[in-house]
Amino acid sequence: LTLLSDQSEILHYDDPSFPLYLRRNTLSLYPFKRVLCHWHQEFEFFYVEKGNPKYYVNGVTVKLHEGEIIFINSRYPHYGYSDDGDDSTYLCLVFQPSLLANCRLLEEQYVIPLRQDPTLPYLVFPSKSCLLLKEEMLRMFALLGKKKPSYPLQVLAHLYSFWADFSALKG
Repeated sequence: LTLLSDQSEILHYDDPSFPLYLRRNTLSLYPFKRVLCHWHQEFEFFYVEKGNPKYYVNGVTVKLHEGEIIFINSRYPHYGYSDDGDDSTYLCLVFQPSLLANCRLLEEQYVIPLRQDPTLPYLVFPSKSCLLLKEEMLRMFALLGKKKPSYPLQVLAHLYSFWADFSALKG
């Protein structure tokens, strides 16, 4: 992680002109299996592929299980960690809300209210309820790995499907 003095993270996108980050990681990549506490303007989704990590968000600790997804809203301090020494494998999707705001209607109905909701620092989705989210994340991950010439358009199409599914789940 690259952090500034205020603990904000500078994300290193593969392409700075396409502000989306999606990586498979393990907690063992970090000292003591603990990511540094940080925040950013982007939305974040953390899908637990293996293990049972804990996640700290804005003063609350959440125990996660395999197959679950946690959403972290923009501008909230957060980090994942292992309190029992076990490792976890996860997909981390982080993207600028501006990717979803290419028209005013979408931005006003599906982005701004979420970013400005002080009662919603995070949401956890149990594995049974987030199958569509996982599928879309995996599709985006595969497209980013291949990087065919049209990959940004394809990834963005899946991001919109992902966001539609997320919006329906969060209610």
